[in-house]
Amino acid sequence: MKKGILFSVSVAIIGLSLLAMVILISNSGFQEQNSISRIAVFNRMQDEVEYISRELISIINIFNITVSVNGNTVSITEDNPFPNTDRFELSMDNWKNFTESNSGFSLNVDVTDIKDKVPLIINNQVEYTHTNGVSGVKITVENASLVANYSVFILVKANGTVSFDWDDTNPGSQNFTLTVKSNTNQNTTSKLLDFSKGNELEVNIGSNQIEISVGKGSDTGFFKMDNQDQLPITLTTNITINTTDEVKVTLPDSIINITSSLYNISRVTTVKVA
Repeated sequence: MKKGILFSVSVAIIGLSLLAMVILISNSGFQEQNSISRIAVFNRMQDEVEYISRELISIINIFNITVSVNGNTVSITEDNPFPNTDRFELSMDNWKNFTESNSGFSLNVDVTDIKDKVPLIINNQVEYTHTNGVSGVKITVENASLVANYSVFILVKANGTVSFDWDDTNPGSQNFTLTVKSNTNQNTTSKLLDFSKGNELEVNIGSNQIEISVGKGSDTGFFKMDNQDQLPITLTTNITINTTDEVKVTLPDSIINITSSLYNISRVTTVKVA
């Protein structure tokens, strides 16, 4: 009798143990499968973000704004006046709507700042911004204490002799060099300036004029080119910064926000331009 009871208890214990092992293995398999699924979704999100980033940079480049990095020098080239501002804004809006509506995730692409001023951020410290809109002529470079050299090349697509008239300068240790080339003439001026103070220069191209400001009181690092006669020009700005780190140029943070509601995975992406 006792042997029968012991046998029954033993069988029950073994059965419960086997059941526990089955449940454990089943849960382990589910967790592993869940983990694999999360990784797959994250990788899909990553691929989509990278694709969207490349498309965004391509649209900016189509409208003749190009950015490159050579060592610790960033070069930015653009046409001025900005070609077809209305088309640029429409292209950005259409692309945003198409991209968001065709995503398999919850996606938001914020193009407001890009349409307004195409801000470019160098190493999260120096900002190159079209402060009066992409159709304007005003550029601001913040945090000039990090800027070692600032050189500008202006290609004027018109005839005329090029000459310079420095109205006011504040000597310093930061180099500013300007080269202006017209269809018929080329000239260069270079000075060591204090970028935190106002320095004014008038550029004459025949009977036309471009006003340049480097530094402007409390607006540290301020650079402005006033193309007051709306000459057709191509502006190339070279900004050399004091750093031993790798130099990179990005758009502002939080341009692309993407979320998977299934696994509650979110990503906020900073788009690298160069």
